[in-house]
Amino acid sequence: MVVIRYIIIASAVIALILILPITMWIGSFIINPLQRAVSIFQSAKEGDFSIRLEVKSADEIGQLSICFNEFMDKLQAYSDELDNLNEDLEFLVDKRTSELIEAITKVKTLSGLLPICANCKKIRDDSGYWTQIESYISEHSEADFSHSICPDCVKKLYPELYDRVMNGEL
Repeated sequence: MVVIRYIIIASAVIALILILPITMWIGSFIINPLQRAVSIFQSAKEGDFSIRLEVKSADEIGQLSICFNEFMDKLQAYSDELDNLNEDLEFLVDKRTSELIEAITKVKTLSGLLPICANCKKIRDDSGYWTQIESYISEHSEADFSHSICPDCVKKLYPELYDRVMNGEL
């Protein structure tokens, strides 16, 4: 009985000694591709969209590799499209900036104090000459004028027509 016990123990030890390397060898078929995949994923995380996983089998690791490669293809396409849009945007910004600078150089502005006659409303220019307000503003801005008469001036200048104008008869 003791011999049988030793035979069983010896068989168990021999089986463990044989099974352990076989298990490790079989496990390496799973672990090694996963470790390569993790390494590739880390490179992709750093922004390298050109990397791809090598497809060595049709098992789950192979399917993962195929999906990863398709994902990276789409990511690369999106990155290229984004680069193109960025270039287009930079071109448009440069163009608009040039147009804005050109428009700014064309704009005439009025600023500061303008000496104006309290009676005739002429403006004294930088040379000391008195000019009509319309002429001065037209020369120093893009404004154009049209003339009309306000109701107060119609009443003052044309009292006989005031009532008719205000009633809409004229």
